[in-house]
Amino acid sequence: MVTAIIAAGGRGARMGGHRPKQLLWLGGVTILQRSVAAFDRCGQVDEIVLVVPPELATDGSLASTPDGTPLRVVPGGARRQDSVARGFDASSPSSEIIVVHDAARPLCPPEVIIRTIEAASRHGAAVAALGAHDTVKQRAAG
Repeated sequence: MVTAIIAAGGRGARMGGHRPKQLLWLGGVTILQRSVAAFDRCGQVDEIVLVVPPELATDGSLASTPDGTPLRVVPGGARRQDSVARGFDASSPSSEIIVVHDAARPLCPPEVIIRTIEAASRHGAAVAALGAHDTVKQRAAG
């Protein structure tokens, strides 16, 4: 069994907005909906545990997936690691692979999710990473 924990407990404070960035709209749906849909539609995930700010944990609109993968919404903790720990606690005891994803990264291709799950199955653990295509500049003065 494969469980995806989607960490969406942040409040977007560094971004300076008036609402959590995972609730901002991107192409007609929220960033959070895009992240959930990526794991729902990849065909490899048996359950999704969505960890959100405590005040959103009872929001019924968050408790569904486009393709019907079972989804459980749980309140996050004070820090990211606390939120992920709550996601682990809410995961099915029969989970053999647990994938942890940051909800604020909504454009993860399904192929990356699938390859990461397959690698974790083969090797016991795996980390997904994509190369940066942005221009990175360094200044001598810092």
